[in-house]
Amino acid sequence: MERPPSWTNPFLALIIISGAIAWMNVRSESLPEARFDGFNVVATAAAPFGSASADLSLAKARQLGASAVAVIPFLWQPRLDSPDLVRGNDMNDEELRTAIREAHAHGLAVLLKPHVWVPQSWAGAIAMHSDADWQLWFASYRRELAHIAKIAEEEKADALAIGTELSQSPVSTRSACRYIRRLAATMIAIFDGARCGATADRLDMLSVTYRKPVVIAEIGLRSAEGAAAKPWESAEERTAPTDPTLQADVLADWLAILNRPTVDGVLIWRWFTNPQAGGLTDTDFTVQGKPAERVLQCAWTRGCQSKLEPDLKKGSIIR
Repeated sequence: MERPPSWTNPFLALIIISGAIAWMNVRSESLPEARFDGFNVVATAAAPFGSASADLSLAKARQLGASAVAVIPFLWQPRLDSPDLVRGNDMNDEELRTAIREAHAHGLAVLLKPHVWVPQSWAGAIAMHSDADWQLWFASYRRELAHIAKIAEEEKADALAIGTELSQSPVSTRSACRYIRRLAATMIAIFDGARCGATADRLDMLSVTYRKPVVIAEIGLRSAEGAAAKPWESAEERTAPTDPTLQADVLADWLAILNRPTVDGVLIWRWFTNPQAGGLTDTDFTVQGKPAERVLQCAWTRGCQSKLEPDLKKGSIIR
């Protein structure tokens, strides 16, 4: 199969995000390397983007071999069935601009990947009671994404995702094409190059059909016992003893499976702007300060040494 030789050629890549489909534009002038590997980066209150701590954290991600980051501005709604969607207060516009600039300064490509936050739940469970409520919800979603897309365009972000985690919304059904087309049309007018296309069941089939490589925008699991059974489950949903080895082993397995010609990047959930986050006693998703760090460094830099090998379950993840 003929493929573009690297990210240095302009093309549209498909992002698969927890069952939802999003198209993104890739800006050829700023992507530093051939792949789009890296982290979903979440800002903490003690280490906002632009701080010395966030700078150190991004430098560490780059040192591990990351070539890209997803920056996560949150949207918020009070209930799963509420159409009242608004921008969250976790990151204002100037902070979002700072995040893009800071990541670019470290040579990292930037995907803006808005998430919808619902208290005590996740975006995949959002479900309205009527089509009228869905129309109200999508109007709010389109409004908030249009504002974020404007910032993405002005700051030359490398990519913009839509539909993150919305597996229960009309985004993920055939009947929703009208919603996505309207949303995509808005994004096209603001963030140059966004597209909406058909879905397919398999990544390889998508890649062959469109002759484009695929980027996996989010994989991860907690460093907790039993996390492999429900890798989406948060620490708030279930208390469990720490198990950093399980996290490292599962990520190694997933990277081995995704080490295929059709996949041109994998973004890990997650990495904090606080460089002191994580650690061996942490049971949440971050890989910081855990054996998973070395798994990723080995996969991304081809720099495995003997001391790293015990952290790898499969040597085949080394490219």
